[in-house]
Parts: sequence; C-alpha cells; structure tokens
Amino acid sequence: MFAAQLLAVVVAAAPADPSPAAPARIDLPEPRPVPRVTLTEAPRRPYYGLSRRRVSLGFRLGLGLGARLAGQRSDTAHFALDGLLFARAGLHRGRNQAALFPTIGYSLGAGKFTREHLLLAGLGLGFIGKDDAGIAVVPALVVGAAERQLVLGVRTSLLLDVGRLGLVPEIAHQYLDLPTGPRHELRLMFGMDLIRIFKAR
Repeated sequence: MFAAQLLAVVVAAAPADPSPAAPARIDLPEPRPVPRVTLTEAPRRPYYGLSRRRVSLGFRLGLGLGARLAGQRSDTAHFALDGLLFARAGLHRGRNQAALFPTIGYSLGAGKFTREHLLLAGLGLGFIGKDDAGIAVVPALVVGAAERQLVLGVRTSLLLDVGRLGLVPEIAHQYLDLPTGPRHELRLMFGMDLIRIFKAR
C-alpha cells in the first residue's frame, strides 16, 4: 500500500515530456510577373518569303562581226550568224539568283576567205536579277568545218541579257584548231531572244 502511494507521488512529480520545437518559418520572395507575349500569325508566303527559282527557255538569233586576232587564211573581218537554243536556270530562291546558262546551236562565219559552219554546245554560269535581266560567262565546245577542213575549238562568251526586252549582246573569243594552224577570233554579236520577244506581244 505504501509502495503504491510512493510510486504515484514519483510519477506525479516527474517532469512532463517537452513538446517538439516548431520548425522555423521561411518567407519566400514574391515571384516576378511573367511578361505578356502576343503571337501574330505570319501571312502565307513562299519559302523564306523569297522569289522562287527562275527557269526559262529561249532561242537567240545573233548577227554580228567576227574579227581575226591571229592565224592564217582568214579575213580580217567577216559576217557572223548564230542560231542558239539556250536556257536560264536559277540555282536558289531570291531576287538575285545565281544561274546556269546551257547553250546549244549553230554558228556561221562567212567572208571572202572565211567559211565556218560550226556546231556549239556549252554550259555557263551567271546571275539573274531584276526584271529577269542577267549576265553570264559561257564556255562552249565547237566542232565543224572551216575552209572545208574539220576543226575543233572553244568559244568563251560574255552575255548580257537585257531581260524582258529580249536583247542579248555578246562578246566572245573563239579558238579554232585548223590543220594549217590555230586561229583566234573576236566575235561581237547582237542577239535577240525570239521566244521572249514574241511572248511579250
């Protein structure tokens, strides 16, 4: 009996368990406002908004003058005629485009001594710009007859395509390998793109 009372007094006098400490409070800063962005749908345009690649076909009839620079048995100057099928093919989009200028056709040279009947095939590189005007350098292989002899040669032309007017002036150097020796000629031609001229009407 006495032991039970003593135990009750000891239990009552024992200190109560301390309560757990409250966690420290952390105040976070207010988040910054997100800027408002307004998205506008772009209008429908070609790829990157640039002009499409230009591809066109033409037939150039050229009249002019051939002048001998070096070589034997030819006139100092003679009549020259070209009938050439050519194309312009843009290589990329844009207002100004690098382009290929393939060319194939027939070339005549006629004078007191000069008699040239040549087939020509070439591929040049140039640029197409505003109003389809262009400029190009066109190297070409020529094969045929000169003074009734089989000849091979090379012609390198600088073309200026005036565009929608259909005018194509040309200056060219022509090398022919004749059995009697090489011949160098300068050709000054004034050409017209007949397809473009008739299409514009």
